[in-house]
Amino acid sequence: MRFILLLKSSAPTEAGEVADAPRLAAMRAYNLRLRQAGVLLGGEFLSASSEGARVTFGAEGPDAAMGPFDHPETLVAGFWVFKCDSLEDAMDWAAQAPLPVGGEIEIRPLVTLGPNGQVIAPKA
Repeated sequence: MRFILLLKSSAPTEAGEVADAPRLAAMRAYNLRLRQAGVLLGGEFLSASSEGARVTFGAEGPDAAMGPFDHPETLVAGFWVFKCDSLEDAMDWAAQAPLPVGGEIEIRPLVTLGPNGQVIAPKA
């Protein structure tokens, strides 16, 4: 199964602060372990919401707004895509991430649309 792991933002990531050298080294080592285990399919960090936009859809149609956005803890700061046998497996790998105290990762199975638009449910 494929899972997306959403790394939640924080005030420091929204301010554009980069992790210190030891944390960056720990993250590189973690990503290497993920790749070597065949778990990591991809991932990226995102720029701060001040560099982005949001489109919301209401009764009057779409509405676009430029960042920054409030409540950084609700925003996404990056993501990984994992290939794991189960949600529990993905959770085990996520628990090993070298995130700071207060860090949070949301994990969800990826759902694929087939050629005719049908949902192909994730399989364990």
